This record gives sequence, C-alpha cells and structure tokens, in this order.
Amino acid sequence: MKIPLVCILALSVSAFAQTKPAAADPDANAPASSPAQNRAQKQFPPKGVEIPEKDRAELTVGADELGKEIAALKSAKLKRELIALIPDVEVFHKAVDWALRYDEFYDVKQVATARTLLAEGKARAAALREGKAPWTTQTGPVVRGYRSKIDGSVQPFGVVVGASWKGPADKTPRPTWIWNHGRGDTLSELSFIAGRMKSPGEFATDANIVIHPYGRYCNATKFAGEVDVFEALDAAARAYPVDRSRLVNAGFSMGGASAWHLGVHHSGLWAVTHTGAGFAETAEYAGVFAPGKTPPPWWEVILYRWYDATVAVANFANHPILAYHGSEDKQGQSTVIMKRFAEKEGVNIEEFIGPGVGHKYEPETKKKIAEKIDELLKKERPQFPKKVSVTEYSPVHFTASLLFYGRNWIQITGFEKMWERANVTAEIFDSDSVRIATHNVSSFRLDFQASNPLLINRLVVDGVEIAKSDGILVVEIEKAKGAWHADIRFQLPKAERKPGEIPVLMDDPKHMFRDWDLGYTKDPMTCGPIDHAFMDGFIFVTPTGTPLNPKLGEWTQRELAHATKQWRAIFRGDAPTKTDKEFEFVGEPPIDKEIFLNNLILWGDPSSNAVLKKIADKLPVKWTKDGLEFGGKKYDAATHMPILIFPNPLNPHRYVVLNSGFTFSRACASGTNSLQTPKLPDWAIVDTTVPPDDKFPGKIVDAGFFDEQWRFTTERPK
Repeated sequence: MKIPLVCILALSVSAFAQTKPAAADPDANAPASSPAQNRAQKQFPPKGVEIPEKDRAELTVGADELGKEIAALKSAKLKRELIALIPDVEVFHKAVDWALRYDEFYDVKQVATARTLLAEGKARAAALREGKAPWTTQTGPVVRGYRSKIDGSVQPFGVVVGASWKGPADKTPRPTWIWNHGRGDTLSELSFIAGRMKSPGEFATDANIVIHPYGRYCNATKFAGEVDVFEALDAAARAYPVDRSRLVNAGFSMGGASAWHLGVHHSGLWAVTHTGAGFAETAEYAGVFAPGKTPPPWWEVILYRWYDATVAVANFANHPILAYHGSEDKQGQSTVIMKRFAEKEGVNIEEFIGPGVGHKYEPETKKKIAEKIDELLKKERPQFPKKVSVTEYSPVHFTASLLFYGRNWIQITGFEKMWERANVTAEIFDSDSVRIATHNVSSFRLDFQASNPLLINRLVVDGVEIAKSDGILVVEIEKAKGAWHADIRFQLPKAERKPGEIPVLMDDPKHMFRDWDLGYTKDPMTCGPIDHAFMDGFIFVTPTGTPLNPKLGEWTQRELAHATKQWRAIFRGDAPTKTDKEFEFVGEPPIDKEIFLNNLILWGDPSSNAVLKKIADKLPVKWTKDGLEFGGKKYDAATHMPILIFPNPLNPHRYVVLNSGFTFSRACASGTNSLQTPKLPDWAIVDTTVPPDDKFPGKIVDAGFFDEQWRFTTERPK
C-alpha cells in the first residue's frame, strides 16, 4: 500500500502560574469504582465573568492595535526567517481577542493579564519590524506559536529552555521533554500563555528542554490535540537543539492520560514515557456499563480502541514506562488496569507510588523518578533497535506524527480487519536481513532512512523470503492473493554510498496515488471513521442552493452552526469555510486546488450543494427528493439524513464527509475527557424528526463501518 512520500517528512501542566489557577481536575476525587461516572454535564468551556466596561473598551482598542500591527508585518518585506516568527506574535493577540469576543475572562484579575499579553505582543511586533527577535535566544520559560496544518489557526506552546543553552549557535542536542498539561476547564489561551510566561513547570533543568503543548485546550491531546503535540514538537525542533533520540513523553492528571496514549501509539519516538495518574481507557474509568446507565452503542465501544492505551500496551516493549500516582489518588486506577493488561503481554511497567498523598507528586518520589529518567537517558538508544513489535487496531495515529519523523522503523499501513488487533514483530538478523511475523496485517512499511542508515539486503515475511536486493532503505510490503509482495521504494547500494552522505527520499509523482481504478482501500490517510477527517486540513463546504426539502435544510443549518461553534470551543480554531460556488474546477481531471489539499466537509444535499452534486453518483448513497437508499435499504428522504466519510472521488487521497463535524461535540463528553471519543463510525442514517440529544444530532436509525475496500458491509469488528 503506497503512502505518498511527500507526506512523510524527515524534518511532535501541572504547575501553571496563572492569574487565576485553572479549575482543578474534577475527575481526581471521583468514586474509585468508577472514577468519572457521576460527572455532571455542563457548558464546555464555561461562560466567563463580566469585566468592567472601561477595561473591556481599553483591551478592545489594544487588541485592535496589535491586530493592525500583525497585518502590517504580514505585508512588510521581511526576511523569510522573520516571517516565520509572526505566529509568535499572533498568539498574544488571539489570547486577548478571543477572551473578549467569547467571554472567556474567568476572574477580573485577568484584565491585568490581558494587558501584559498585549504589551508582549506589541513588543515582539516592534522587534520584528526592526529585524530582531530577542525571545528566540531567551532561556527559561518562553511562549512560542505556530500555524496549524489542520485549520490554519495559530496555536501557542510553551518552551522551557535550560540555562546552559548559549543561543542559536549552540547546536548541542538537549534531552527534551513533552509535558502534557492537566485538565483546566478555564484554560483559555489567556490563562495558558500567562502560565507559560512565568512558570518552568515540572522537571525542567539547566540541561534540558521542556515543551508544553497547549494541546488545543482540554481534550487529553486527542484528535487535533494529538496533532498539536507533534506540530509544537516540530516547531520547537526547528528553533532549539532538540535531541530526537532522547525524547521524554510525560504528564500528570489529564496530562497523564495524554502520556499513556501517546506512549503506546507513538512508541518508536520516545526514549521514556512517564505517566502521572490520569486515565488509560474509557469503559472502566468512565463507568459506561455501570448499573442504571444506558450502555453505549456497539460502534462506540469499538471506537474506544482508538485511544484506549490498554489494548496497545504491548507497544511499551519498545521503550521504558514509569507510572506514578499518590497512594490516596483514585486515578491510580490507570496504573492498576495498565499493569493488568501489561502482564498478559509480558511488558514491564515500573510503578512509583507517593506515600500518603492524593492527586499530586510526593517530593521524594518525584526526585526518584527524575533520577531514574536521567539514568535512562544516559543509555545509548539505537537508531534501529534490533527488535520492534507494533500492535494497533487502525492506522489513525499515523496522521498525527507526519510532521515529526520518528516512528518505529516498521509501520502497519493496512489491516485485514480494521478495528481488530493487528501485530507485526520485526527483527534484524545477520546485520543486513529482517525477519517479520504478522497477524491481521495486509500491508506494512519498513523505513531505514537516517543520518547513518541501515542498508538491508534480505526480507523474510512470515517465514518466506520475499526480497533480496542491495541496500534497501524504504520498502512497502503488501499482501495480494495470500502472498506478500515487496515494492522497494528507495535503495542505496553500498558501492554508491558516500561517507557522511545523508540519503533523502524525494517523492516521485507516479507514487503520489495508487491506481484508483482498482478500487479504494483503507490506508493511513483514508481509513475513517468520521473524526479522522479533522486530524488534517479540512474545509466546511456550505450550500447555496435549494435543499431537497425545507426541513432538512433547516436541520443542515443547525448542525453546521453547531459544528462551527464547537470546533472553536473545543479545538480553538475557526473552521475554514467556503461556499459550494467558490470552488473552481480546472485541469484534467478537473480539481480545485483546495480539493487536492483538504478533506471536504460537505453540508446539505445534492440539490443544495454543488460540490456534493458533482460527486453524488460516485458515493455509496443514492439520494434524491423521492428517496434515500443506502446499504440496500430505503429511507424517507424528507426525514432522514446520511452522515458518512468516504474517499473523495475527485481526490481519493483525501476524504469527503457528509453533514458532520467531529462527533463528540455534544454535552455527553463534557463531564470527563475519557468520554471524548468518537460517537459515530464511518456512516450513520439520522432520523431528523427526533431532536438532537446530548450525544447525537437526531435518532441514529443505523450506523456502521465500511469494509477495508470502502464497501458497505453488515459485518462488525470483533
């Protein structure tokens, strides 16, 4: 299964000092038997407090002034390296502008915080005009920004730079931590940036670098929050001497939950994972099957596998894991359940328990953890470990880490049965050969590119030699008719290898896409479900035509407004939006440039949305004013709406989604981050006569997954 190599780039808070501390993690003291099941639903994020009109007027003027300065910088003839720093200014403007615009002041004392942020933003803008950027050489806590590939929004992140760094000329790689912050319902950009300007947070030393991702607010770094970790890591690695071989993945509380799932699903990237409390899965932690509760539908339970760390705990065989919780902390449940699953896999989780404390670090135990991590970081970490084992249920996490190369040298790219357990175990033997064993895998990729690449001459898969060639660096291996076949994408014979040469694989246009005439196949870029479309660039395409019937048109507009509002609230960006009439189809085949780059979220029906009309006959749904037919069943087109994800027929390397934003946008997921999981699979039929509830946009008449070739099936993952 060929993945476009242009997409594979070799280039991913507990202690906040804020004007007003973010709300404590409400899960911390929930009942031990079900730590989150009694959480109440609420507005997320909460409505702020009123600030004096005089202060509001002052801050509004200040934000407008900074906005104009930013616009002037964008039109000025700055050097390229200075243009790249404009997001470092924009994050300060966004923090104050959004707090004003969306009533996200949570204490009147934050007025002073906003003044501080505006002053810093203006100072940075003035420095850029003069061709300077003094914050880029600063040590200690520094606030930086980047522009996201997902929605074009600017996102902040914090960096704590050790005092031993001497500035850009100092290229000595430093051990680097990713510190994932805890839950804070009031953790707006204003609060986050204020904290990151002041506090070094946890585990910062003079010798290391600590990156604090915002994670797009409060989602346990899932979905766009997961991508944020790698976008922040990539931005930091371009500015500071990040040691890619000594990366520590860590966090506490909700940040501990982040560290659990980032650790198992990106196990080739980290030298060490350290979790502090948090949750590691959904069903037990959230008590979804507790007596008296309505159990979730079958597809929702299947999709817990996306972020449950328990089912992929075998991946901790690839790097050490240190788990901490206080002896009185209810969130010790995550370590207990992870160890239970780890024992079945023969994986060791080293546990640290803080005596006599609840939901916090015990100082002496924290000191032991720091010493242990320092000890592990001193050990040489091979570029290509002799043995690697990967367990996954879907390739959904592949998208998140595209910007920051560092996955295992073997990657599952295709599954015989999606959402069922798949394994590959790969071992280097005889110095130039690789032996691979697979289960439930239809394709995988081996990649040995590096500054000191490993040149492979022989591949053995499931006991059969499938390739023998000189200097294999990148190979994609796919099963067809029960037999494995190797497609060597890049090789460098030993005779052609030059001392000190760093091989770089450039993409060949003929490899950009598969032969789509042979049919669609689920791969890391287009594998579903619906929520996967929002982990890469997307555009809401709104209808301008007349809907098939007025009531469905009204439902569409309500859901579009809801999706737009919730993307801003939960993922802290403005959803990119164009009308259907704004697309210009040129070339052969006729493709608008936005279609080449983005997933299209199509709102409306074939009558109201011109883009949807253009591809309607190539989608797995027949839809006219007289009827709706899907999967061999007929539905009343006046009262039913299809929601689905499918490869875009105009560009099958991207998705189209019909009539849905991210699927956990309603109140059912506001009480605990453990319930921020997909609520719909690949497709669903909605009865729009039933009003939306706290989970769904109407009554879900039927829902399910497409098969591995994107065909309708009634078969369910086991």
